Amino acid sequence: MKHILCSCLFLLSITVQAQKKPLDHTVYDQWQSIKDVVLSNDGNWMSYTVAPQEGDATLYVRHLKTNQIIQIERGTQSRFTENNAYLIAKIKPSFEETRKAKIGKKKPEEMPKDSLVILTLTNGNVKRIPAVKSYQVPEFGSDVIAYLNDPKMDIKNEGAQLYFRDLNTGQERVFNNISEYAIHPKGEGVMMYQVKTKLNEAKILLASIADTNLKTINSRFYTVTNFTWDNEGKQLAYLIEKDSTDKALQKNYVLAYYKHEMDSAQFVFNKTAVVMPNQYTIGGDKKLSFSKTGSLLSFGVQPILPVKDTSLPEFDRVSLDIWNYNESMLQSTQLKSLETSLKVLLIVLELDCKVKVGEVIRLLT
Repeated sequence: MKHILCSCLFLLSITVQAQKKPLDHTVYDQWQSIKDVVLSNDGNWMSYTVAPQEGDATLYVRHLKTNQIIQIERGTQSRFTENNAYLIAKIKPSFEETRKAKIGKKKPEEMPKDSLVILTLTNGNVKRIPAVKSYQVPEFGSDVIAYLNDPKMDIKNEGAQLYFRDLNTGQERVFNNISEYAIHPKGEGVMMYQVKTKLNEAKILLASIADTNLKTINSRFYTVTNFTWDNEGKQLAYLIEKDSTDKALQKNYVLAYYKHEMDSAQFVFNKTAVVMPNQYTIGGDKKLSFSKTGSLLSFGVQPILPVKDTSLPEFDRVSLDIWNYNESMLQSTQLKSLETSLKVLLIVLELDCKVKVGEVIRLLT
């Protein structure tokens, strides 16, 4: 009897092993991963994305007490509003649609566009908005959203339509020729960069939720980047380029600072400042950052690059890299570390006193 039982178990194990599909390259694309896990402020809702190695992902929105699950095909980049009433996410184009566009060598502006989805958590109502480049929701406010349209044109040079939407009523304000923006951390308004057109000069505009007026805080400049609010939404900083060209080897940024009682933004720091390290300039790679109290503002500086030698064509130039096997890091790692180190030098501004020379720079505000 024991021999019969052992024989049956042996045959069963052989059968199970025979049914297992061997792991090879044909099954890799079916492997799935969970990413972008987000929890609502009240802890009742969770969203996460289940994505295959190749193909379309699915966004799941789950109520942790009732186990209610809402699926959004190709959903990504989800965020809950602060009051836990809405979930905002983007919907990517299908994998096949994007693949065909890449094979067809479509230009960036002709590629399939993302969509925006607004999910009302109380009733499961879904609002879809096509062709959306990006969106922002306030960190400490609710019921409003700002999103940038994604037209078939170069947003950097021509801008696009920016929508400031009330999530409860669905009412929207529309602003034209916008390329960059930053929603107020409490949802009280939105700061935006309106690019230059044939009829209008470039402007930095502030729109308030309280009225329909637009306030211009900067004009007559070349470009702007790195909008940053403090936590309370009382101060704003950004980098501005007064004049330049797109082919410039290095941007010549000036630090601009604004708060609500000012009529316009002030230029408070540039590469000629007394405390700027010799042969350094403001860098655009490091994000501006206010301290929690709003009394300090930090930004990155980087060495001024030497003038590029144009006397020889690129293919005639000779370069030599030297590395010794006794060195602790590979040369590729050394070069990457050097590139990173040139971007991490910080300067900190203290925003409550007059300008002084020292390790901490004090600004007149």
